[in-house]
Amino acid sequence: MAEAYAIAAGWPNPSIYIDTCANGFSRAYLRHLDKCNEMLAPQLATIHNLHYYLHLMQYGLQNAEPLDLMLKEALAALAPGLAPEMVAAPQEVVAEDVLRDRAECQRLAVFCKRAWHVLEPSQPLKWGWALDAICDHLEAVTAGDIRRLIITVPPGFMKSLSTCVFWPAWEWGPQERPYLKHLAFSYSDKLSTRDNRRCRLLISSTWYRERWGEVYGLTRDQNEKVNFENTRGGWRLAASIGGAGTGLRADRVIIDDPINVKDGNSAPALIEAQLFTDETLPTRLVEPAESSIVWIMQRVHEQDPVGHILARQNSYTHLMLPMEFEPERCCVTTLRPATPTAPAITFVDPRTEDGELLFPERYPQETVDELRRSMSAYAWAGQMQ
Repeated sequence: MAEAYAIAAGWPNPSIYIDTCANGFSRAYLRHLDKCNEMLAPQLATIHNLHYYLHLMQYGLQNAEPLDLMLKEALAALAPGLAPEMVAAPQEVVAEDVLRDRAECQRLAVFCKRAWHVLEPSQPLKWGWALDAICDHLEAVTAGDIRRLIITVPPGFMKSLSTCVFWPAWEWGPQERPYLKHLAFSYSDKLSTRDNRRCRLLISSTWYRERWGEVYGLTRDQNEKVNFENTRGGWRLAASIGGAGTGLRADRVIIDDPINVKDGNSAPALIEAQLFTDETLPTRLVEPAESSIVWIMQRVHEQDPVGHILARQNSYTHLMLPMEFEPERCCVTTLRPATPTAPAITFVDPRTEDGELLFPERYPQETVDELRRSMSAYAWAGQMQ
């Protein structure tokens, strides 16, 4: 230690207060211990240094921008020959990406494409117009133009990811509606929990936090894979049909595959799903006139929940996307009703030829033919058409 500390009475670092200093160990005394090779010298120095590091990190977390400025100033002092743009360039590139995503991810389809790598880093994304149609209808729900939505689509069309993972994260972040409460049901709590966990993984990712981290954060006391809340009052809960979620009310109630395919011909399973549809679901909304219900599933029986709903009421918008096009069943929906100043916006299945495929980018003709051969005619008609 320097001779200047031989008679120094102050603490080692006056800017922080620790037990070592409070017990009367001045800089002069620490120098004395060091000169005498006393074991107490490195012990006290270690205690002081560790506390200093903790104090520095705490300051950095609470004052991120000032700390960033301090680091840049320190770098400039250590390497004065560096051009300022060499230090700032990487930050500017990141900011440009962030600003571009914030602007372009106002569309759900764009958000799904940009966020895909967070959840599937090794799986290339295959996109088609059918996925655009799903996103457009979910956007209409967010806009309030659709309150009750049914989407029937074959398996393997990103229905769970788009509806249960990307859409809630998009509403909370890019749409700046973190106050919305999402309640997701499935026939199995394992499936709804899987999607809940993936949604939490997405909104906790560095990519997402860099772009929309200032909108909200996740609370610490309720941050589980089954149920997590944010700092703006919103939450997302995963449940099964007849599970814990039946005692809550939400702004968005999502039902993803309410019946297992193997139970499609089970009378008890069909009755349970119908009772859930008629007696439980209508009372699970925060505002019955404004909150939304979204069903997305593959058909498994004539009396499954979709068949049951469509036979009894016509208040639902039904996006029907069969694997092979049937001109007599061409799907036409209203995405936004007409107003005095603007015409209605409608969706029409863009296919024109009988048998034209829904998603040839992922399911080319040979793959569809193989699927047809492996399934019964009844299963094909229900799940694929």
